Amino acid sequence: MAEQAFGESDKGTMQAARDAAQKIFFARTVLPAFAALLLLFLISAAAFLWYDVPTSLFAAQLLVLSLSGTAGYYAYRSMIRRMEQSLTDQRSYYQGIVESRHESVLVIDRDFLVRDLNNNYLKATGRSRDDVLGKPCYAVSHGRTTPCPDTGDHPCPVRYAFDTGKRRSCVHTHYRQFGERYEVEVSASPLVMNGGQVSLVVETIRDVTELKHLKTLFLQSQKMETVGRLTGGIAHDFNNLMNVVIGYSEMLLNRAPSNGPDRVAMQSILDAGERAANLTNQLLAFSRKRIIEPRVLDLNVVIADMDRMLQRVIGEDVELLAVQAEHLGRVKADPGMIEQVMMNLAVNARDAMPEGGKLVIETANVELDDYYVLNHRGSKPGTYVMIAVSDTGSGMTSDVTGRIFEPFFTTKGMDKGTGLGLSTVYGIVKQHDGYIMVYSEPDRGTTFKIYLPLAEGDADVVGRKRARKVPKGTESVLLVEDDEGLRTIASQMLEGLGYLVVTASCGEDALRLLSQRSAKMDLLFTDVVMPGIGGKVLAEKAQSLLPGLKVLFTSGYTDNAITHGGVLDSGMSFIQKPFTSSMLGWKIREVLDGRQ
Repeated sequence: MAEQAFGESDKGTMQAARDAAQKIFFARTVLPAFAALLLLFLISAAAFLWYDVPTSLFAAQLLVLSLSGTAGYYAYRSMIRRMEQSLTDQRSYYQGIVESRHESVLVIDRDFLVRDLNNNYLKATGRSRDDVLGKPCYAVSHGRTTPCPDTGDHPCPVRYAFDTGKRRSCVHTHYRQFGERYEVEVSASPLVMNGGQVSLVVETIRDVTELKHLKTLFLQSQKMETVGRLTGGIAHDFNNLMNVVIGYSEMLLNRAPSNGPDRVAMQSILDAGERAANLTNQLLAFSRKRIIEPRVLDLNVVIADMDRMLQRVIGEDVELLAVQAEHLGRVKADPGMIEQVMMNLAVNARDAMPEGGKLVIETANVELDDYYVLNHRGSKPGTYVMIAVSDTGSGMTSDVTGRIFEPFFTTKGMDKGTGLGLSTVYGIVKQHDGYIMVYSEPDRGTTFKIYLPLAEGDADVVGRKRARKVPKGTESVLLVEDDEGLRTIASQMLEGLGYLVVTASCGEDALRLLSQRSAKMDLLFTDVVMPGIGGKVLAEKAQSLLPGLKVLFTSGYTDNAITHGGVLDSGMSFIQKPFTSSMLGWKIREVLDGRQ
């Protein structure tokens, strides 16, 4: 058992120990005893021949000689067994120390051949002992046919230990039995024997794949926090400014004659304002600072409702194919953000297929088990609804796929995108407690798989607002906004929609107006973040003064006053800044009519 535990090389060690024991025993015990017995025999023989010693005495002496030889033989065997047991105990002791380490251990000779190893190495790599013992370490660990070079990014620590007699550590990429890559930290320590010469190197190997993944997640988290702080710091004021630009542009555009000379300029201003606002919202989405309004959705319905819009985005030379699963589970998600995810992925696929191709959108119910989670870090076991978006485009290398979700990373030209499309997708999926995975190879296309947690309940009826007339109303609205420019344009939007508008610049003024006003107020339309009394507290006090008062919140970024983790609190109604007159018209009617 001990010999098997230590490998084939230890059989020679055990045999050498036996040979040494035999020489020692022969030199120190057998030779002196044999010489003494031989002397006794010669004296007895001389006495028998010359002094006529009785035959019986001579026979007795022969018997003594025979018994002494037998005793010596058994003494020799006993000593050999004791030495073998001592060697076995020592090797078991040292092997136990090696096996107790959680790292993998290899013992390598000067020919780079593996002479010993522990069971942790076999478990980590999925190999058998025969696959490793006596094989070159560079073949076993790296799949090479020649020794590793001592230069470049991955110097050979074993060679260094042999050459210098010093320990060396570095990070390498190793391969398991069937070619799976994994990152390891290797430490090679010289074993000095035979007159101070390094005869063996002990290599300890620690799997750092998970550690590197956690480091990547930590850096990603830091990056998101940095982007989130930067975006959150400017989003409120920036979106207020953009709301003014967009609002007045829309108003002037609606008033301008259809063939007026300034109409093109007005449209350009509106488009630029919307693009600027969208840029901020994408940053908010990536850093999970954008407020979401989740509903129970049937993704088949959402995707089918986007069919025409997606086809316009990808162009006529790209075939759009939807493969929808029957009895698809429901998810709880913000429909507008799901649409943005699909749009961004469609745009990414279109850019990867400049000469045309095929875009396939597939849905399915899936179960992520522990084995999948083990091999796809960041995912969690459970039941999910999957959306797979596949294209037949140019594909990506592993270096690119490792960075595609970073903000501002792009392989396109300077005028072809901001590098925020896929980072926005990533942020939206994560904010919905989902998981996204990308599969791609150069010239083989790309597939994005999004997993959203299964939700209970019947799906809400959510449809895109068609190009219908914006609904209007005659109810009374109390508008509370601390930004004067935005308060003015929002008031004009509401009046243009037919509502009776009363404005206030802060929460204190709004409460004073409500307490003094005798006429009924139907809706409180308030900013969330304001000096003094914030929107949430204002709404609570206003509803205590006027029970049944409807409330609509607005903000340029997420605030914990009405959200938890960016998810809108239950029962809250919200519209994201910046908004247009049509967006505001639809939203106010939803709140007043009790459809939200």
